[in-house]
Amino acid sequence: MVAFILSKPDYCNVVLTRLPKYDLDRLQSVINAAARLTTGARIYDHVMLLLKDLCWLHVPERITYKLCVLVYNCLHGSAPRYQTTRSHSACR
Repeated sequence: MVAFILSKPDYCNVVLTRLPKYDLDRLQSVINAAARLTTGARIYDHVMLLLKDLCWLHVPERITYKLCVLVYNCLHGSAPRYQTTRSHSACR
């Protein structure tokens, strides 16, 4: 269930890079709720400790990490072909 919940904020990280802080805060509240659900913590328990215990990053760091992994995989040939192949038809 956790993988399903966390796959949603990780989807389309390129789009999330330029979101305003307000929207990132809303996304962070979803991650916080998932952390509480996963650990069985109460709503008033401090979420920073939960995120640290689960080894989960905050939303801005999560976005940066996922983009770095994507670029690394593209540069080292581990990414799917559609991510590493350039389309020359768009340049014509």
